[in-house]
Amino acid sequence: MLKNVLTLSFLIIGTTIGAGFASGKELAVFFGVYGLWGIAFSLLFSVLFFYFNYKFFKWGHILKPKNFNDISKFCLGKYYKVGNVLFVVCFIISVTGMIAGSAVISDSILNNKYIVPIVFIVITSLTIIKGIKGINFINNCLVPILVFSILYLCAKTFFVNSSGYILSHINFNIVGALISCCCYVSMNVIASGILIMQIANNYSKKEVKISCIITSVVLTIIIIFAVIAFLFSSSETLNSAMPFLEMCKSFNKTYYVYFSFITLVGILTTLVSSAYLVVCYFNSFLKNVHKSLFLTFLISLVLALIGFGNIVKFLYPITGIIGVVFMVGLNSKFIKKTKKQCV
Repeated sequence: MLKNVLTLSFLIIGTTIGAGFASGKELAVFFGVYGLWGIAFSLLFSVLFFYFNYKFFKWGHILKPKNFNDISKFCLGKYYKVGNVLFVVCFIISVTGMIAGSAVISDSILNNKYIVPIVFIVITSLTIIKGIKGINFINNCLVPILVFSILYLCAKTFFVNSSGYILSHINFNIVGALISCCCYVSMNVIASGILIMQIANNYSKKEVKISCIITSVVLTIIIIFAVIAFLFSSSETLNSAMPFLEMCKSFNKTYYVYFSFITLVGILTTLVSSAYLVVCYFNSFLKNVHKSLFLTFLISLVLALIGFGNIVKFLYPITGIIGVVFMVGLNSKFIKKTKKQCV
């Protein structure tokens, strides 16, 4: 039981902690800019993240989808192709963000923005060919290191700058904080939700519930630590392309290089999961996994040219909006189905 719980927890966390999360950019944009309200709404994030992920498992047990094509058909009927397009857009944006993020770090530590993305594309391709077992192996190895390192950096930043509480760059808009929190939940559960529904029948109800609690608590603690660190950091750090790496600059070069590696770990775990979903879809009609991989990364590489910061700022919210539509639509569909069964 413990092995299943940890494997499932690491899968969800690994899918969630991508380039935006591991670099601190997502946390700065969706929570950090709201200061103490960011901490307050991180608790709401915890509740919603648990609720929807647990719901996805229950829906997965009922629907037993092989891929998101089955989910689209359930939600939209004859208009399922619209749902497929929306899902693909979300996952392509995620893959694009991971590639662009890895390019930024590659350029920073190797003075070449192509090396790391190429290596990651190769690793991801080999992992996807092995299927869900390959994804679980990657997450089981890397997620614990990733979580510990982010928490340590945020705590270290707080203790080093504990005398410098900064409010000048904080937005106290409570409505904005609420909308931002809901958007962040929806953009993250859409990827984890699809994966969860596809593997739901491999786990017991108890294992699922414990895993959902663990992932919600761990991610919320990271968000809270990050927001506190941002409160004691400059506006330049908060607004930078990769805030966590900007924090590392106040320490030493070795630590900067180490955390660059940690950020890459976060990028890889999400890249594998998101690319897997896109490849599964393309493979449903191409019937060739290698062609599906090529198409996935070709589209993502072209989109990555707009830059990591712009992807997080302008494209990620699109996935949030689609995520809201997805969650509301799926929930209402199951409610209608339940009512029909009761009649």
